[in-house]
Amino acid sequence: MVHADRITPEMIDAYERPFHGVEGRLAYLRAARALRTEELSSRTDAVEKIELPTLIIWGAEDAFQPLKFGEHLAQTMPNGRFEVIEQAGHFLPEDAPEALARLIAAFATSVSEHSR
Repeated sequence: MVHADRITPEMIDAYERPFHGVEGRLAYLRAARALRTEELSSRTDAVEKIELPTLIIWGAEDAFQPLKFGEHLAQTMPNGRFEVIEQAGHFLPEDAPEALARLIAAFATSVSEHSR
């Protein structure tokens, strides 16, 4: 997160809680496997063919996924739109909740108006 001052013990607990216990450890392994590049790459073609209007939002300072990945995805999708939130990292809802909500609301409104 870019705004480290927003990290609280409660936030950390909320992220860790699903991975407690045996079931939690299994869930963690499933989540880790889902993030493997090979797995994601095998589904890229299908994602790029999605024709529905799609909003892709990226934190400008995402330490895990470079902006170029989101830009490329939006460019390859028939109706992809790419937005960047400055001074935000990978955890957008925590880093920039207001900016994220504004972008989602504006996108939903524009899609709704366009479909009329």
